[in-house]
Amino acid sequence: MPRWLIRRRAIALALPALLAAGVSACGGDGRPQTAGATSGTSSARAGFGPASRRLAVLTSSDIREFDGSLRVGNLVYFDARQKDGRHALWRTDGTTEGTIRLATVPGRIPRLTALGSKVLFRGGDRTHGREPWVSDGTASGTLPLRDLNAGSSGSDPSPAAVLGVAAYFTARTPEPGLWRTDGTASGTQLVRRLPSTATDVAAAGDRIYLAAQRGRSHAVLWSTAGSPDDLTTVAEWDQPSLTYVHLAQLTPIGTRLFYVVSTYDSGEDTDTWSFEVASATSSARRLLHLSAAAGDEEPLSITAIGSELFVERPDGATYRTDGTPAGTRRLTGLGPAPHDVIAFGNRLYYVSGSIDDGRFRLQRANPDGTHTETIREFGSFEVSSLVPGPRHVYFVEWRTEGQAVWRTDGTAAGTREVSPAPTSGDGTTVILGSGPSCAYWLWSDGAGAELWRSLAD
Repeated sequence: MPRWLIRRRAIALALPALLAAGVSACGGDGRPQTAGATSGTSSARAGFGPASRRLAVLTSSDIREFDGSLRVGNLVYFDARQKDGRHALWRTDGTTEGTIRLATVPGRIPRLTALGSKVLFRGGDRTHGREPWVSDGTASGTLPLRDLNAGSSGSDPSPAAVLGVAAYFTARTPEPGLWRTDGTASGTQLVRRLPSTATDVAAAGDRIYLAAQRGRSHAVLWSTAGSPDDLTTVAEWDQPSLTYVHLAQLTPIGTRLFYVVSTYDSGEDTDTWSFEVASATSSARRLLHLSAAAGDEEPLSITAIGSELFVERPDGATYRTDGTPAGTRRLTGLGPAPHDVIAFGNRLYYVSGSIDDGRFRLQRANPDGTHTETIREFGSFEVSSLVPGPRHVYFVEWRTEGQAVWRTDGTAAGTREVSPAPTSGDGTTVILGSGPSCAYWLWSDGAGAELWRSLAD
């Protein structure tokens, strides 16, 4: 997987875990927990004392196919690919003995969803195929929610979205349908059949939104209140003259749903991609229409920050929208090729620069893109994966000899490395998320993975 896509997926998938309310997943004030004989090692930085601690070695794991993390109460859940191609669901409470593998399933776990104190995900085995699974944070309590489609073919459920006290997802039994669950087998019931299979589900306001592909050049966005007789077409793209039309990145903000529509036209002389960023309630409203060079199959990254959406392109263009055409504009003055934009306190934090530029700058600005200031400059291969913590922003510095995790409080003096010495240049580092007093990250070199935590934020 391309390095830029790994960091973008990590940011998008980790942010909900960071912003969720709950007890610290790090324990106490962030000091080392009782970890037993296999607690791992600690690192120190001159003048700062111990900065991080290894919690566990995830044997036979590889995070190069990392699909995100989720914090529920005092536990952080995450997925890691194994050498045999299967994926394992892990959880940690910030201690070595509290870091355990809950289940091993075939294929990726595309998104974890919290429903109360439980976690819903797509699991499976050779007997039942891919089915909805549930976990209460224990190995014995991690099991199939319900066998919706008897036999080894499974129902291939979509990720779930929570509306009220229930979660909604789609599955094939073998006909496509919308399902509702309260986290129990008896409370998992069919809501209604669907005209075609939906690939993504999101909740915004009091509606569930479904993204469906009805052909290579035919996509549709539906909404429902979760009742059998309610299925409304919000928007539809049926363009047989195009090679490809795809609806993705459903992102709810309050009562609005934001999404990206990608179209691809394969001509005799050139390939043309275009991307539409839109918002929807009862009807769709186009906010941006952008063209892209051939080969830029996923040039947009959208992130919800507060009540607004930020849109990034690899060419450095960054846009901000409140869901209205008048409130949609490009941010200027952020420096060359800004990326990894996040909100921390009342400021935007981001990285500017590129490999071609030879320098990366950790910067911050006002929410409207004004009053930009450089916190620190790096002569590195890349600086990316900004993640907000309670008092610091964490990020990864990519060096020739490996990666290091840093944190900043917004000042040059308060910007320092918290990881151990840079790991292998062949490895990958992903920041999982943070609680009120520490941050977690995973490192993998393809042969195995290690889970680390900072000792205090």
